[in-house]
Amino acid sequence: MKNYIPKAKDDTKYAKYLKALPLEAVLADVPELLVWLQDLHWDAAQGVAMYFRPYVNEIKRELIEILSDNDAEWKLGVMTVMAYSTNKLDQELITALKYVADHPTEEDQEQSLDNLAKEIIAQNLL
Repeated sequence: MKNYIPKAKDDTKYAKYLKALPLEAVLADVPELLVWLQDLHWDAAQGVAMYFRPYVNEIKRELIEILSDNDAEWKLGVMTVMAYSTNKLDQELITALKYVADHPTEEDQEQSLDNLAKEIIAQNLL
């Protein structure tokens, strides 16, 4: 049993286990953990978001896949992590954000993801 993976939307107990682990220990579970960012209103989302902030470049493949998806709420979750990343974003992540900014879906526009993408890009150019 992996006690660092949330079991339910209101699960917060997992976070103390997750934050104690290096990224290498959870790499195989990154996709499963990122699922919890599908709705930032879930209690479980907060610990996952905080954990991945320093690792956005290391998990860029998974993040780019989500940014290419049609789920605007999930994009918002991963873009929030990217916005508060403790590191400058990799060029591939910037390119994926540029696509969201330049070619937003209707749902992306409703969530203002195009504007958020532009803000994240600008913040990474400083």
